[in-house]
Amino acid sequence: MRQKQYTITSHTLCATGVVILYAVTFACRAIYHFAFFGPAPTFALMALLTAAAFVLAVRLAAHVVALLGMLGGFLTPILLSTGQDAPVALFTYIALLDAGLLAVALHRRWFYLAPLAAAGTILMQIGWVSEFFEREQYYLGNKILIPLAVLLGFNALWLGAMRLARTGPLSRPADTLSRSEGERDRERGSFKDSTQDAGNKHLVSGSMLALAAVAFGFTFYFISFESLGARPWWMFSFAFLVDAAVFALTRLDRRLVAAQPLAGAAMFLLLAVWLGTRVSNELLPAALTFTLVFAAFHSLLPLALRRLDGEPGTPPRWTLLFAPGALLVLLIPIFQLTELIVLVWPVILLVDVLAVVLAALAATAVPVVAALLLTLAAAAGILFKIPADLTGLPLLLLVLGLCAVFFAAAGIWLQRKLPGQSPGNDSQTSPDDEIAASLPAFALVLPFALLVMLTGRVPLANPSPVFGLALLLLGMLFGVTRLFQVEWLPVIGLGCVAALEYAWHMRLFSTEAALTPLLWYVAFFAAFAVFPFCFLRQFGETTGPWAAAALAGPAQFFLVHRLVKAAWPNQVMGLLGVIFAVPALVSLAAILKRLAADSPARKAQLALFGGVGLFFITLIFPLQFERQWLTVAWGLEGAALCWLFHRVAHEGLRLTGVALLVIAFVRLSLNPAVLGYHARSEMPVSTGTSTPTVW
Repeated sequence: MRQKQYTITSHTLCATGVVILYAVTFACRAIYHFAFFGPAPTFALMALLTAAAFVLAVRLAAHVVALLGMLGGFLTPILLSTGQDAPVALFTYIALLDAGLLAVALHRRWFYLAPLAAAGTILMQIGWVSEFFEREQYYLGNKILIPLAVLLGFNALWLGAMRLARTGPLSRPADTLSRSEGERDRERGSFKDSTQDAGNKHLVSGSMLALAAVAFGFTFYFISFESLGARPWWMFSFAFLVDAAVFALTRLDRRLVAAQPLAGAAMFLLLAVWLGTRVSNELLPAALTFTLVFAAFHSLLPLALRRLDGEPGTPPRWTLLFAPGALLVLLIPIFQLTELIVLVWPVILLVDVLAVVLAALAATAVPVVAALLLTLAAAAGILFKIPADLTGLPLLLLVLGLCAVFFAAAGIWLQRKLPGQSPGNDSQTSPDDEIAASLPAFALVLPFALLVMLTGRVPLANPSPVFGLALLLLGMLFGVTRLFQVEWLPVIGLGCVAALEYAWHMRLFSTEAALTPLLWYVAFFAAFAVFPFCFLRQFGETTGPWAAAALAGPAQFFLVHRLVKAAWPNQVMGLLGVIFAVPALVSLAAILKRLAADSPARKAQLALFGGVGLFFITLIFPLQFERQWLTVAWGLEGAALCWLFHRVAHEGLRLTGVALLVIAFVRLSLNPAVLGYHARSEMPVSTGTSTPTVW
């Protein structure tokens, strides 16, 4: 029949013929049981019928013939099933069927066939796994390679089809464009398809995403078996290949770029599930390796390809999530395993480096802050695993020191890399600039919290390892203060050091080994006292470093007094007040001599050191005596501060002095214990009359 005049009739007759041939072939085997129609001949006949249906569909441009051919093709293995497991034959046939359907879809632009074929394939995969996977024990030995190869093969088939859809000869009918137009399009790797055709091509890429999602789902199912969960190298390698296929698909279809972070999230979820259920120190190296590989793959490869395409070198924002995500995943074995292999820390450091590099390229410090917090959380997890014999303590202290140095250096480098810090940029400081500038301080202050936790948990009789690390952190903190002019950072550092010292002293101090902590207390005091004088030009007009230097005396004094009183009790404890008053008075004299009189901060500096010097002088009395002498000391200190206010007109001196005088008055007038400090004398008090009156 002439197709143009009788199109519907010819298509109907061909479709009817295909249905009749399928039915007859099935009846010959299932109903009449003819000898010739064994499993193999019947299967071959139905495959031939499917191929013939596709040829007719292409020649006649008959949608109904193609659909019937596809339906019959997928029903063939179901109708002819013998209940025996034959995965190689089954999925080879399905692959050939899919290849034919994809060829028809691309050649005739019937792109709707691709998702239909993918749906049929997925149903066949699910049906086979549910029927034979556990029954035939594919989770044992090397039999798992068969389902893995099947899943990867179909992803590769659809990926090839998507490649042909973009540049191959099947991307359009041969008679639709002239040769020159086709050559130009292939050279550009693009099409002149209509908007509808361009949209329909996403049916091909979308169907592949469905196949990849099913492959990921099967991976979660496979690792639920103990034997497969104990083979992470195989399982994660398979998942990584599927992940790479999805990434390649997004390169062919740029509208599906959102699939990249979704695939990466699936990978890290797989890692998290496996680490939470199957992890052990013997299997942990595989998880560490793939965590690092997944993080680098989803962070650096998109950036490299953008540059290869000539696009701006800034990485997509979603790539910044993978380094913190990797650290979050690594927290699972850290908190779950009783002991950890040392390999964990190099991997964490490499992930931290990745976070810093991406933050610099993206001009944001947020992922580095997240990495810092997660790294310290990992250190905290190790801290709670340190046994009573302190096994692993040196390594933890080394890690804390390296992390502090690394993140402080990273913050300094990032602060210089950000656009807001570039030369000639007069724009206002952005939040990212502020975060980058604060990052070194965070990196140096936050480890003190872990050190305080450490002293509260382990029986650390000798504080030298912890105090040594604290002194190193303090030195770097001083460097950051000098570099970034963070005025009040030394005061924060003084609070951190004091908290650490008090935490150790109140719990672990022993009079048998009092000299070592005494030397450390004096060393910390000297470090704070000397620091601002080493950089007079930089800190001459600031207050923060001088406040830390002045307040370091009172902060260390109470520890030293408690230590000396417990370890070396004596009758001249008042000398401690003299010893601590000398540095404050020397500092006061140095400020008067070396700093400019018109400096705006000079008044506050003189008030700080003058007040601290007077504090220690007036403290001599209560140190040497007891009871009411404490009240007397407060009164004397208040009077001294008010006197100093008339020479250094700093409002803080007057307020503090008046407050101390009020406290002394209230204590003397309202505290009944004052009357019992001394026993009553028998000596009468005369009233001026002849009759004595005894009070």
